[in-house]
Amino acid sequence: MSWQSLEIVRLTVKYGTELALHQLSASLQRGQVYLVVGPNGSGKTTLLRAIAGLVATAEGEVEPKLKLDDWQNDLGVAAVLPEDLGNYGQLTTRDVVRRVCLRRAVSRRQASALVRQTTADLEGLIGAATLGRPQNELSGGQRRLVAITLALVLAPTVLVADEHFAGLDAKLSAWVEHQFSGHASAGGLVVVTHNGDHGSFSSDWRRLELRASVPLDRHTLIELSP
Repeated sequence: MSWQSLEIVRLTVKYGTELALHQLSASLQRGQVYLVVGPNGSGKTTLLRAIAGLVATAEGEVEPKLKLDDWQNDLGVAAVLPEDLGNYGQLTTRDVVRRVCLRRAVSRRQASALVRQTTADLEGLIGAATLGRPQNELSGGQRRLVAITLALVLAPTVLVADEHFAGLDAKLSAWVEHQFSGHASAGGLVVVTHNGDHGSFSSDWRRLELRASVPLDRHTLIELSP
């Protein structure tokens, strides 16, 4: 384990002239699931995108610098974001599973085993018949389950997910919660977001509220009591 904490240092992100995040600093520890709460527009999704290296920063930094598809150097990150859930279009879920497993596997034998296991997992979650349908015909909740399952197949050190329970019933939400907690217990870092009230979540998760000072001087992450 080459690093123990993700350091966010005076992070500022702008969209044009609009400040999405300003002077945010925080330290996120491996082995934890962080639930970031706050209303729409508070900067939660921008924070996830900054952690994953998917948005340019105006100032500050996130260290270490994580990379998509970097599975060899303890710096891999996977992101489950609503705007990306429809990226596979007409490809069926079975096709997407094969593509992702081939990216992660180091041999044909490992790829075949990953495909079998992942397909079985998804059959239990969304049904065998659904695996043959194009991704753009699946419901939002089904696409989210596929995206989370495949993100975990990639075994990233860091996993970020935006509104991970959206479109899921209580049983499936519990499954997602269990997967995220297990990933953290294995030494990963998971950062997820939730709008509105704090809702239900594992007692092991740490809740952080993203707040902006008024007038906007800086953003802060405040840890909330269990």
